[in-house]
Amino acid sequence: MFFAHVRASTGTHTSRTNCHPFAHDNYMFMHNGQIGDYPLVRRSLEGMIEDEFYDGRQGSTDSELIFCLMLTLGLKDDPHRAIRRTIEVVENEMKVRGATAPFRFTACLANGNSICAIRHASDDKPPSLYWRKRDDHVIVVSEPLDAEADSWTAVAPNHTLHVEGNLVVSEDATLARH
Repeated sequence: MFFAHVRASTGTHTSRTNCHPFAHDNYMFMHNGQIGDYPLVRRSLEGMIEDEFYDGRQGSTDSELIFCLMLTLGLKDDPHRAIRRTIEVVENEMKVRGATAPFRFTACLANGNSICAIRHASDDKPPSLYWRKRDDHVIVVSEPLDAEADSWTAVAPNHTLHVEGNLVVSEDATLARH
């Protein structure tokens, strides 16, 4: 299993500390998208992160903040619940603070044995996410890597994809929009 990510800045400095993947213990995380109107909610969301995870934060991106929130909200005990709760917390804080730009969240989270890929947005434009099983491996990407369009399956908006080893375990609609 390996992760690769190309960093494009969405309002924070492009530097090594702001580059994906972000890691903690056996977890790795990368994110494509943004918290809309991030400056409006950044400080309040940072205040929700437990010291243990905040102290390990090296960069200033919304992506690393999201990962720290997932850790705070129980990633180690129940990853799927932590993902759902993080989305709810971010979207609620955006509403409270008057953010009008959308929250776009396509991400991959790995624990060394499995991958959970998430495609979500607060509007109808989540960043794309695709997967393909070929022989004994599964590839999860934001955009198809080749012209073999029929071999790629798009993850539906507001769904998660679960991959264990070389098996696509499920695609669930666990991220219902509020």
